[in-house]
Amino acid sequence: MDFLRPVRAFDGYQQRRKGLAIPAAVFKKFADDQAGNLAALIAYYAFFSLFPLLLVLTTVLGFVLHGNPSAQAAVEQSGVGASSRSSARRSSSMLSTARSWRCDRPGHIAAGRHGSDRSHAERV
Repeated sequence: MDFLRPVRAFDGYQQRRKGLAIPAAVFKKFADDQAGNLAALIAYYAFFSLFPLLLVLTTVLGFVLHGNPSAQAAVEQSGVGASSRSSARRSSSMLSTARSWRCDRPGHIAAGRHGSDRSHAERV
C-alpha cells in the first residue's frame, strides 16, 4: 500500500499548473519551518508581556507626573485615563461587593445584602 500516492498525485498536478506552484511551495515551506507554532509562541508571549509593560508604564507616569497637576489632568482626560477610571470603578464595585460579605464564624461566610442569612444547618 502506497501512502504517499495522494501526495505524489497532487505534486504532479501542481507541477503541470504553474499557477499552483507558488502557493504550494509557500504552504510547504510554512509547514517545514513550523511557522504556525512560531506564530502561536509570538502571540502567547506578546499577550503575557503586555501586563508587566502596563505596570511599568503606570509606575513611570506616576514618577514623571508627580507634582504636576495639569499634566496629571491631561492624562486622566485622555484614553489612558478613561480606561483607568473605568478600572477604578470596577475595582471599587468589587471591593464593595467583597465588603458586603461577612464572616459569622470560622469556616462560614454569610451573604449580607446579596442573599440569605440562613446558615447551612437551617437549609438542610
